Amino acid sequence: MDNTPEEPIDKNINEKEASSNAITIIVDESHADKRLESLLAELFPAYSRASMEKAIYSHLVSVDDKFVKASFRVKAGNKLIFIPPTTKELYPVPTPELPLEVLYQDEHFLVINKKAKLITHPGFGTDNAQTLAGAILGHFPELAGVGEPSRPGIVHRLDKDTSGVIIVARTQAAWEHLGEAFSNRETGKVYLAFVLGNPPKTKTIESEIGRHPIKRQKMTVLPSGGKEAKTSYRVLKRFPKTGVTLLSIRIFTGRTHQVRVHMSSIKYPILGDKVYGAKMKTFYEKFPTLQPIVTRQFLHARRLAVPDLLGERKKFSAPWPEDFKLLFQELSRLERAD
Repeated sequence: MDNTPEEPIDKNINEKEASSNAITIIVDESHADKRLESLLAELFPAYSRASMEKAIYSHLVSVDDKFVKASFRVKAGNKLIFIPPTTKELYPVPTPELPLEVLYQDEHFLVINKKAKLITHPGFGTDNAQTLAGAILGHFPELAGVGEPSRPGIVHRLDKDTSGVIIVARTQAAWEHLGEAFSNRETGKVYLAFVLGNPPKTKTIESEIGRHPIKRQKMTVLPSGGKEAKTSYRVLKRFPKTGVTLLSIRIFTGRTHQVRVHMSSIKYPILGDKVYGAKMKTFYEKFPTLQPIVTRQFLHARRLAVPDLLGERKKFSAPWPEDFKLLFQELSRLERAD
């Protein structure tokens, strides 16, 4: 039995959240010794046990002003604060007018080069936004019945401002197969990134990543209570005059914002990352020609390897985006300048 609280939280935060949509529960004797996620699923039948586990991991639940694990067994008198996640079902709007760059397709899979500034699938706060899921339905309407309604055929995602290769299932069997492959870490994912700073030639970063205890929209490295994450990188090219470095980054796990969080945690943030990156005012004052180019985080999913339904490993790659090419050219020009 693991009843060790993971970390304290500021009571002012609880009071602020309780004043919005948070629900406070005092555990009575009839519910004592139940696992936290089981109790919440029992008290709120609209949510599955799995969704309650996710809510606990996302720090939407506290016990006596502390974050705990889903396996925590409650006691009579415990004060639970639960912030219900959105229950609104969001469906992508088919958008056949939205271009879709297909890198590969067969009867089981589509491999797509996602453009930057395009959301992968609908989510909270994205109701009217164009999405990759909508483009997929616009061009391949038969995928509407594959996987989940909000993300037809999609088994993994890229952040809005991250470009690159993403694979989509065309059949339910392929969707289930890919889901297992990603879950079992049978896939290979390599990114290209421009970062600020002069990092060591190679490095492997291993830590736990979880929801930030205060800034809920952000992820962060946690001492405990998060999910294990592993990232490694190697330097491809340095641009000493500007202090920018081009990296090849491999991830061995697939945590939310993993590359961005890990690179920020070692003080080499992704160039242009407005959430986890550095303040850029002084940088742009010194190198003004870079500001019009750096309009997003410079992270690109370059290569993806997955097993097909017969177990054969398939490898796919997405070409350099135009803004990556422009940035590389301008950084090279600045290196040559007197």
